[in-house]
Amino acid sequence: MRRLLFLFLFLVMSCGGGQESARIVLRMTSSLAPYYTKVSIRISGKEFEPILQSKEGIFYPGDRVSFEVNMPEGKERLIEAVIYDPEGKPLYYASKTLDLSKDSTVIMDMKPSQKKVNSYQLFSDGKKPIGNVVFYLFSEDLYSINASFSTSQNADAYPYMVGSYMAYYDGKAWRFLYLPEPSDAHILFYGRYTLPAELPPGIESMKVYGSYEGILTSTDKSLSLLSERMLSDGTAILTGFSDGIYYSVSKGSISFKRACQEEGECRSLNIDITGEKPDTYTLFASYGGIRFPVAYGELFIYKPYLTYYLYMDGMVKEPCVMRYSIFTELKDFTGSAGVSINLRAVSFEGIKPNATLRLYSTDGNFEMEGHCESSSKGILKIPYWDSLYAESIYPDGKVVGVYLRPEDNSLTFPDVDLEVSAYELKDNYLLLEFKRGTTLAWCSLKLFSEGFELTVDKIPPWRSYLKFKRLENFFDKLPDYTLRCYSEDGRYYVEVSSAPKKVLYLLR
Repeated sequence: MRRLLFLFLFLVMSCGGGQESARIVLRMTSSLAPYYTKVSIRISGKEFEPILQSKEGIFYPGDRVSFEVNMPEGKERLIEAVIYDPEGKPLYYASKTLDLSKDSTVIMDMKPSQKKVNSYQLFSDGKKPIGNVVFYLFSEDLYSINASFSTSQNADAYPYMVGSYMAYYDGKAWRFLYLPEPSDAHILFYGRYTLPAELPPGIESMKVYGSYEGILTSTDKSLSLLSERMLSDGTAILTGFSDGIYYSVSKGSISFKRACQEEGECRSLNIDITGEKPDTYTLFASYGGIRFPVAYGELFIYKPYLTYYLYMDGMVKEPCVMRYSIFTELKDFTGSAGVSINLRAVSFEGIKPNATLRLYSTDGNFEMEGHCESSSKGILKIPYWDSLYAESIYPDGKVVGVYLRPEDNSLTFPDVDLEVSAYELKDNYLLLEFKRGTTLAWCSLKLFSEGFELTVDKIPPWRSYLKFKRLENFFDKLPDYTLRCYSEDGRYYVEVSSAPKKVLYLLR
């Protein structure tokens, strides 16, 4: 078993203000390598450029390596250290963020830098290994690019993970994946496929669903599809609606066939809904993770291997005006089913004036949005009984979300502070500073503008600023942001954004 290498940093701060002198002593204990050839440190803070120092030579376990560093004492200093093996490869890495004061002593655990990176392309029914993936390793403050790698020669490469974040472009957005411990990293990518497409003779346009959603016209010669909406064998599944229902299940190209032309292919639809009546309902089917409508008039496409769902949308008008949409699975469906919509009463409090309420499930089967009276207390009537999140959304871009379990009959929206105190674009980086309430721990961040998106999946609780290094094809102007921070127990989150959420509900 590989043993940990301990790195001891003794920071002795001199008196006075301004630039202070710190003596950093590294002591290496025993490890598997017989000796080391290089030791590097990096110290960074919001107010100054990173301080980099290295020493080369032959260092044995038990040796002490000293650095004299001129640096300011202060808050949130990031310290990184790397130890290199006899071949010059980074064998051990550690990072720590802390407040530095006079006579500071810091102990860091050096951990093996090697990790296994598995890269996959995501499809609706699973994932497939892919190669030729380029990714970068960033420091915790996101200001320094410590290394870059490619898996073009081996999809199961063993790179040297000398950083706190792995950054890569997944086909839709830049992703910054937090790396807290030495462990395998699994990264997912979205492929895009362009398939030839044609409509049936005599059809000028058709609304299509499934692997692609939109209007297909007779002048369109192809469709661009994301891999997440295709099967892993390359099959695209679509249904289309014009003077009837059409479908296409094919690889390499898209051509539609009119449904209900063969005996037994379609059946009569008989749905009985009791309880809260929806305004409309539509029959959907699912195969391999792709969901699409399959009914036209009183008929629907029947295949025994499909899973069927009833999509319903409607409105609950009292005591809060809320519009909802819901997918309900129809078990063993062959044409007839009874569905009952029962309302769940949940009391709430803590909503401030001018709030929009939104409830949603993470599986995409339920969403509800609307508003109540200006009172901070009230009762919600919800036609959904599984776990969900409830959000109070405000015009200034603030959102408070609370997790609601099936057994909960009440919820409280907490009054917790989250504020972006600085957000500006510098010559070579973007600065984001924020302040959060004491009950908020880990955060996530999304930056977005037209044609650009970047997400940071986790920001540690001790960090209050980020200095994004600008890579090629990154933002050339200040993008919008959405910062979300979660409570320590994960029961609620607070979100602030420069682009407030749009109100989606339509009162009919």
